[in-house]
Amino acid sequence: MNKIKIGFDGRHFLGSGGIDRYSRELLKALVHIYPEYDFNLFTIRRKEKLFYPLFPQTNNIHIKAGFLHHFMLGNQVEPLLRYINNTYFFQKSMSNCDLYHCTNPFFYCQTTTPSVITIHDVFPFYEEEWTRNFLGKNTDRIRNIFYRGIHDSRAIITPTYTVKKELLEYIPDIAAEKVFVTYEAGDFTPINDVSLLQQYNIKSSDTYFFHVGRFDPRKNLLGILDAFALLRDSLPQTERDSLRFVYAGKVGKEDESTFQKKIQELNLGDSFLYIHGANDMVISTLFMNAQGFVFPSYAEGFGLPVLEAMHCGCPVITSNTSCLPEIAGDAALYVNPYDIHDIAHAMNQLLHNNSLRAELQQKGYIQTAKFSWKRCAQETHQAYQFALR
Repeated sequence: MNKIKIGFDGRHFLGSGGIDRYSRELLKALVHIYPEYDFNLFTIRRKEKLFYPLFPQTNNIHIKAGFLHHFMLGNQVEPLLRYINNTYFFQKSMSNCDLYHCTNPFFYCQTTTPSVITIHDVFPFYEEEWTRNFLGKNTDRIRNIFYRGIHDSRAIITPTYTVKKELLEYIPDIAAEKVFVTYEAGDFTPINDVSLLQQYNIKSSDTYFFHVGRFDPRKNLLGILDAFALLRDSLPQTERDSLRFVYAGKVGKEDESTFQKKIQELNLGDSFLYIHGANDMVISTLFMNAQGFVFPSYAEGFGLPVLEAMHCGCPVITSNTSCLPEIAGDAALYVNPYDIHDIAHAMNQLLHNNSLRAELQQKGYIQTAKFSWKRCAQETHQAYQFALR
């Protein structure tokens, strides 16, 4: 039997971001479950050696590492490198493929081959200030790339029904039957190495709340810090001295001054710890020892860290908006992300109500068990079959 050859976009594959983790874990599951598929995995040149350990004893993955990094020569040259990639390296890698799966719509490449595109969220179509701030002058160009990929593709994948609903509202000429919801998973390996906490000067007597993710206005980190300062200032000195907030993520150069200004304005001092470049082992340990995970985003496409926290037994505070209730179910404390008093109140509940923490931990284990990359692969397979009809 002839195998079905699929071009799979792996340019965002090895990092810790949501799209990277989605692409990596999905492909690992697809390769294991569907031996009838043969994958051409596209990636940046000179990175192929990093991929082989992810797919040991696998003969249906072929690494195509010819792409140039779009930003290797700076922002001004990015459109030219994008053009070279799309018109030469991509077309070369797609030769003899039966299907193309674009996992990152920001880098969609046009092709005459039947295609599937994953739309992780529809934030480029939002008019909120944080969308414009994040995309800047590229907003219209990125919207056009999204439109092209969405209309070209035979099947569209969204991570939640919330995103599917929004997509059909923003682009109503899409046929609903070609939009497939494929839930992701939060099977973050629970590792608890308390020696890692000591390396970051987190004492065993410290009580801390935790947030992970890049610095992005949509993630509401500044609001979280405002809420933490409210909580801290409401506590007696004995509790205040041992209370900390730990943030593991990445703050870009363009946001560094805003970030530091907020820390100084709130006089956080030693009560705030910023960890840059944390690996999965560190993040897992931080989840497992935190008083709670604070994730009141203004909007999410899926909210993968919510499930990762639950998988590690960490109680979750998250927003009552967007897709987050769809993903967290009854296993989280919900807050209005625009109300720092509401966020501070939820943190105070986790700080002083151990029975509530225990209840959320147990509900979290039950909730996260509903999601798996195997299920995601099976639902993705349905989208592939639809596109190949």
